[in-house]
Amino acid sequence: MSVNNGKEFENIAECVYQAIAALENGVRITRNVRISSLDGPREFDIVLEAVVGGETVTTVIECRDLSVRANVAQIDGLASKIDGVPSISKGVIVTRKGFSKTALAKAKRLGISTYTLDSISKESTLGKEFPVLIEEISPLDARYSGRFTSTHAATIDLRVEPQFNGKPISEALADSMMAILLNNPSGVESVQWSPSKDDGPLFFKAVDGSLLQLDDSIVELNLKRQYYYGYLHELPSTLEYANSQTGSVQLFIKPEELLDYSNRFARYNMRSDIPRTDMKQLYCIVTREGRFTSLPLSVRRIG
Repeated sequence: MSVNNGKEFENIAECVYQAIAALENGVRITRNVRISSLDGPREFDIVLEAVVGGETVTTVIECRDLSVRANVAQIDGLASKIDGVPSISKGVIVTRKGFSKTALAKAKRLGISTYTLDSISKESTLGKEFPVLIEEISPLDARYSGRFTSTHAATIDLRVEPQFNGKPISEALADSMMAILLNNPSGVESVQWSPSKDDGPLFFKAVDGSLLQLDDSIVELNLKRQYYYGYLHELPSTLEYANSQTGSVQLFIKPEELLDYSNRFARYNMRSDIPRTDMKQLYCIVTREGRFTSLPLSVRRIG
């Protein structure tokens, strides 16, 4: 059975477990750990430690970047390393190519968990069954009403966005726009917003460079929508992490690849033109500076 250079695979596995641990409190992950046993120290690729009910629970993970499915020898190898190490609570093997039937049966009998971890390919059934729609929403134009407070006559520079809390208004309101759209995901073509007493006022920039305060302000933004549709396998670094015994699957993506959706997914001007409707939908608010706030995908992120 041939084995590839396992360091890269260990690095990928560590990223995945770091992402999983980030969702839990008090989980510590270390690499290449030597643990004392009755027969001397033994080294494990990745070790997870968590405190449960006042007791430390230790899980050891062995990464096997094999060119074929792992067999019984891989299971026996981990079982032998764990034997005589009373501090270890659980053993896990992670491979790219999966496990033979006899290996799975042996692992189940010994209480060893088995996982496969690999990139989703274009042939992956799972990837093709996870279409993603990103609805991009940007301010088309804005209307402002309120009372100006000024001690001198001034001309407003309408080419410059008003400022709110030190930011351009479209950027400052991105989170507020997102909340409104989530509560009214369809049919919303404009967003109306007013600052609370604790928020502070809006400021317009005058031609002479001074700032004019707008009190009792109401902001109405008319929205432009565009749609981007694609599949997770079109993101090159999407990883599939599957429990070989239960069949459960988790996906992991690099956020920078999803944020590049406009170059990776197909664009549609009308939602009705999108070829299917059974997809995960995300929302994205785009400001004039090109920055945006997006909802987290229901798969986990690495990197």
